[in-house]
Amino acid sequence: MPKVDFSTIDDVQDFSPIPDGQYLSRLSEIEETTTQYGDELWKLRFEVIEGEYAGRYIFDNMVFSKAALKRVKLICSRLGIDYPCLSDGEL
Repeated sequence: MPKVDFSTIDDVQDFSPIPDGQYLSRLSEIEETTTQYGDELWKLRFEVIEGEYAGRYIFDNMVFSKAALKRVKLICSRLGIDYPCLSDGEL
């Protein structure tokens, strides 16, 4: 790991990738992998395609584990994806 003197670096005031709002974006990449616990993981890459922030990328992950399904459902609903209810025996 490189040695860095953080005493000369200002603190981050806002680390939002872009301000809150609605942006026309496209899902430009999905990388399918697994977590260290063996759960399926999708690494999502979105590109803002219009407006002041066009060309900026936003990254997110969807982990298909019981503990993370609420977040998966939230992401799907925000993307306008109609999701079926899962039956017993599935996640």
